[in-house]
Amino acid sequence: MNYIRKYLNRICYILGGHIGCVIKKEYRGKGIGKMMLKYAFSIYKNELKINKILITCADSNIASIKCIEGVGGKLEDRIDWMGKIVRRYWVEL
Repeated sequence: MNYIRKYLNRICYILGGHIGCVIKKEYRGKGIGKMMLKYAFSIYKNELKINKILITCADSNIASIKCIEGVGGKLEDRIDWMGKIVRRYWVEL
C-alpha cells in the first residue's frame, strides 16, 4: 500500500481516489492487492469512519480493474485525462 487519503482534493477526486496501491512484479497475481484493499477498508471504516471510498485506475490496467471489482467496486464513470482513460470506482464499506 502506498497511501491512504482521509480527504480528496479536486485532483484526487478526479484521478487519485482514496487509496494508492502498487505491487512489485514478483508479487502480482497472488491476491495481495485484494488483501491490501481489504485492510485499507478496515482502516477507513473503523478508524476514519469513512463508509464510501473512491478508487481509480487506468482503463488499460486489467489487473487493477479485476482487483477493484473483486472487492466490490462499482464503476461510476470513465474519464479522459490528457488522452488517457481513467476508471473511477466507488466502494461502499
